Amino acid sequence: MRKFFLLAVMAITALTASAQIEKGLRMGMTVNGLSSTYSDVTGASSGVGFGAGYAVEYNFNENLYLGTGIQYDFRGAKFKSVEYMGQQLPLVEETNVASQHIMVPVNIGGRVALADNTYIFGQAGPYASLATKKGYIAVGAKELKSESFDWGFNAKAGIEFSKFQIYGGYEYGMAEIWKKDGKNRSIVFGAAYMF
Repeated sequence: MRKFFLLAVMAITALTASAQIEKGLRMGMTVNGLSSTYSDVTGASSGVGFGAGYAVEYNFNENLYLGTGIQYDFRGAKFKSVEYMGQQLPLVEETNVASQHIMVPVNIGGRVALADNTYIFGQAGPYASLATKKGYIAVGAKELKSESFDWGFNAKAGIEFSKFQIYGGYEYGMAEIWKKDGKNRSIVFGAAYMF
């Protein structure tokens, strides 16, 4: 009976250990949707975008990790009017200001096991973003463009089961990428598969 009990404990320990996330490097693919706008810009409202990328994690242990990667996003904000030469000019129709960005976050993350191969996780940290295509609005013969470089802070939380992740998050930009304090504000939702 004693041998059977020891054998059962060893089997349960082996099964639990095989279900844990191992220390070291882990990679994956991500897809996301987002709703973004510029803070403190009169006439601007949220637009919808999407993106895809590559996620990289370094797991210090099962519960603590460093999360980074590279994301390519198609973003948009809607404008009903625009400020030009000190005046707020209404646009003939609502205009979608689309831009494209390469984004790199560097986050510290934590996860807690709920069951075998199932975790809740959260991560937060700074990000840097570079526009490969700037957003612009034509005002007569003049083009008003967004800035190329953005940086700020991001956070996300979600659930992982059998290497699939579903998450939601927020980006809080610190750089003025549109005139008059226009900073990135984005709600992000997405999914990932970790190898």
